[in-house]
Amino acid sequence: MQVLVVGAGITGLMTAYALFSRGIRVTLLEGRPSPCQGASYSCSGLIGDAEPQLLSSPNTSLVYGAGLVFQHPIFAHLMKKSRSEERAAELNRLTKIFSDASIAWLRQHSESEGFLLQESAGILIAQSDQNKTTSEHEEIPLDMWLQVEPSLYGVKPGTSFQVSRSVSWSISYFAKQLKEWLLEHEVPILNNQLVTDFVISEGRCRGVKTATETFKADAVVIASGLGAQALLKAAKIKFPMLPLTRCVLNTTLFGDAMRIRHAIIDPDGFLLSPLEDFLRVQGRWYLGLEDDFDRDAEYRALWEAGMKYFPEIGDWKNARYFSQSVLTTPDSLGVVGESGIPGLWLNVAGGIHGADFAPYYADTLAQLLRGETPEHAQALSIERFR
Repeated sequence: MQVLVVGAGITGLMTAYALFSRGIRVTLLEGRPSPCQGASYSCSGLIGDAEPQLLSSPNTSLVYGAGLVFQHPIFAHLMKKSRSEERAAELNRLTKIFSDASIAWLRQHSESEGFLLQESAGILIAQSDQNKTTSEHEEIPLDMWLQVEPSLYGVKPGTSFQVSRSVSWSISYFAKQLKEWLLEHEVPILNNQLVTDFVISEGRCRGVKTATETFKADAVVIASGLGAQALLKAAKIKFPMLPLTRCVLNTTLFGDAMRIRHAIIDPDGFLLSPLEDFLRVQGRWYLGLEDDFDRDAEYRALWEAGMKYFPEIGDWKNARYFSQSVLTTPDSLGVVGESGIPGLWLNVAGGIHGADFAPYYADTLAQLLRGETPEHAQALSIERFR
């Protein structure tokens, strides 16, 4: 079997890896000049999150940009249904399964293939006197944490930290290693091949079209991020989804003595992750694209969050700002499996946890393509919206 995977971000790369590992011939098509240039470049993931956040969860740092949710009543209705006690419990159970399975995959393949996750030493959940929460995490005062994380010496008094079982990891760094692994195993990755349409013959998808070429295959997998919207529209595939966007700041760190070891989760929803010689600050999720909210105000908030914890060890004057957009469904789970068109498969709309759950989603799709029946495939099927 020959499969075309459309999109070479973390989702597409992971899908190609899962398929190739099962003996399926794969070609990756990427519309940009190189892989991992979209959302996969700008995000850090969490490993070991005891309670993965859902779009509909009250504790999710979600802002309803431009009232977008009210412009899409079906999406809003389904998101509200996800908050019912029964459905919320089921979604929490599923996301815990997906998270645990993805973590196990990352650990196993990091050991067997030599992949590096570029993990933090842990995650500290910041608590202020004005913003205390009840949590199962152990709380330790700031003065004690300075022994573990001396780079926090600039934090103002009145701040304490809770210890999370999670660690942060660099999705972009891991994706680059996956790309190199695939190339070493002679899996073609064709860049600058933006897919614009599908080859449909006798009711079956038999390939794709780009601006310059037509590619034939036994099956096609849409595994792109935000670009999946246009492809789904071209194929006339509909299910409720909306874009999510957050802003990101990268700043270079100074001094070997001040190497940051722990990631920080701020009470306002910011995630500060150490990555090699720079610090990444990720903002809150906005429902919509970057034009649907005040980007400059969010960039300012990122800068302030970074300065609050590490005022003297970052090159804050020359920080780089950009945004990251993904697609989400109302229940925060991806759409993985058959599209309704024979030969065309989906691994899209992973939302907040699209990268964190990428190993599980890719493995599920690979099993389905081989005619197997994964345990939780129905929970990810497009049929749940029909």
